[in-house]
Amino acid sequence: MYEDYSFSYQGRKDVKKYLYCSRRLSTKCPARLHLDETGHIVKAHANHNHPPPKYTITKCGTYIKIA
Repeated sequence: MYEDYSFSYQGRKDVKKYLYCSRRLSTKCPARLHLDETGHIVKAHANHNHPPPKYTITKCGTYIKIA
């Protein structure tokens, strides 16, 4: 999660340099996060073309997407 949006790795699993918006394929969202070797965010291109999804957080800290 970054700024109320979910991101995930897509493509080659051995190249974990970018995280893409989880709605990249369904909405062609251009948002992505560029990570360094340790997994810290170096650059954020966080301009989404859709509103953020709605989530609730359980007591154990798990995010659940609300339709």
